[in-house]
Amino acid sequence: MANPNHYQRDASPMMVVGAGPTGLAAAMDLARFGVLCRLIEKLPEPQTHSRAIAIQPRTLELFEQRGLVEPILELGHKAHWANFYHGERRFLRLGFDRLPSRYHFVVFLDQTKTERIMAEKLGRLGVAVERGVELVEFLDMGDRVELMLKHHDGRQERTSTPFLLGCDGAHSFVREHLHLSFEGKTFPGSYLLADVHIDWDMPDENEFYVFTSEEGLLPIFNLGNGISRLVADITEQQSGDKPSLEECQGILDRRLRQPARLSDLRWSAYFHINSRRVEKLKVGNVFVAGDAAHIHSPAAGQGMNTGIQEAINLAWKIALVVRGEADERLLDTYDEERRPIEKKVITRTDTLFRMVGAQGGLLAFLRDNLVPLFANTEPVQRFITDFVSELGIEYRSSSLALADKLNGGAHAGDRAADATVRVSSGPGRTSGAVRIFDLIDPAKFTLLLLDAVSAADTSPNNKAAAIISDALPQRLEVWHVTSTNMPGLAEHYGKERPSFYLIRPDGYVMLRGTPADADKAADFCRQFFYCTPV
Repeated sequence: MANPNHYQRDASPMMVVGAGPTGLAAAMDLARFGVLCRLIEKLPEPQTHSRAIAIQPRTLELFEQRGLVEPILELGHKAHWANFYHGERRFLRLGFDRLPSRYHFVVFLDQTKTERIMAEKLGRLGVAVERGVELVEFLDMGDRVELMLKHHDGRQERTSTPFLLGCDGAHSFVREHLHLSFEGKTFPGSYLLADVHIDWDMPDENEFYVFTSEEGLLPIFNLGNGISRLVADITEQQSGDKPSLEECQGILDRRLRQPARLSDLRWSAYFHINSRRVEKLKVGNVFVAGDAAHIHSPAAGQGMNTGIQEAINLAWKIALVVRGEADERLLDTYDEERRPIEKKVITRTDTLFRMVGAQGGLLAFLRDNLVPLFANTEPVQRFITDFVSELGIEYRSSSLALADKLNGGAHAGDRAADATVRVSSGPGRTSGAVRIFDLIDPAKFTLLLLDAVSAADTSPNNKAAAIISDALPQRLEVWHVTSTNMPGLAEHYGKERPSFYLIRPDGYVMLRGTPADADKAADFCRQFFYCTPV
């Protein structure tokens, strides 16, 4: 179906405010779709230190599809195991090696390095971060958003954008200007961060540690290159604007049950922990994402990853609407899909944070008595690692997921997992055994046609592909694949053949079925998309 109104948004650039990981991810995916984009940042220079360090397996998968994962893995430090201690007793050892991903580990890397890698990639896509540019006013006009920008030299600029995306952090101007409530709480007490060298006997090549005791909380993460990140709760800040090496050493002496010596303090800071989220992620033509939309305990390393995945969820939807290839109702699915994820992340990270650091009461009892009994069972390990890794994120209840009756495999709304397939035909020269991630283009839809044998010319899936293709924008790639003796495919994509899976640009299954379901699938697509771009 062509766009009945021949309507296309204002051709001025998309405006993304805030050049942290969330804003960079949004700008990258918009640029991939050929959408004009400006990424502004009020800070004149990149920050030299940051709090976020964990990159989870699901984010690594998305980075791979965007050509970012190799430098991340080269610079970062891989951790396959998480160890939780109370006093001298380890009450939980969490392993990532069984994750259904090639990235069965967490990567620890200073956020500033992650941002640099992302900014360099964005530059190769033709978009440069505009530093020293601040958004000081905006007004949603219905068909566009009017903006007032202030440049570092004092010059003011009036401009407009079809949509405004606020990725401008915990003190977001965009959120405050929209008068969005930021409900939540501030945890009592203060905390410190320190990047420092530690000499001790604990193995930390593939491990990280969270220690608790009557004296307080002490997580330690190996960042590589002989430097570790220390986090600790403190009753009061010492004199000075940042923690000293002596203060950090004193905390180690009181909270560790073994000798450890600190040296080479690279950076340290005090901070407070808040747990808050917005009431909605979209107001008219304005969106918020990342820390502008939610902040919470750093427990489980979810914050930066959640923001990046929000940006990836939203960018392709905005791009198709701006290009006249989708109905604006598609944009409502951003709030519909992501806000429940934010709620779940905040609830679980708060519970984990309170339980690990509990000094008494029910949570301490559960930690000390029940967690050790059940933590090493397969269901509990799977539940925790699915949450921490973010591989378990799904949108099954979304209006953008078409329910079906297939048995096994990823449901509509689930992550499209990697697996090995044999290509019969496709848009490129790829042939033979390849990974599904090699076939997914994050600037296109991917239609996988799965057959029991290599019969691309005669497969019943051919008619299904033609029907579905006629209901989607032209950015669709169709791949005929077979699964004979190929590992992982049946687990992630069921055993019923022939069948098809339509994968969204953000790497989630939108719908699936057998050739008999093609008309239903096409009708579903026509609710959101126009097959012929304006």
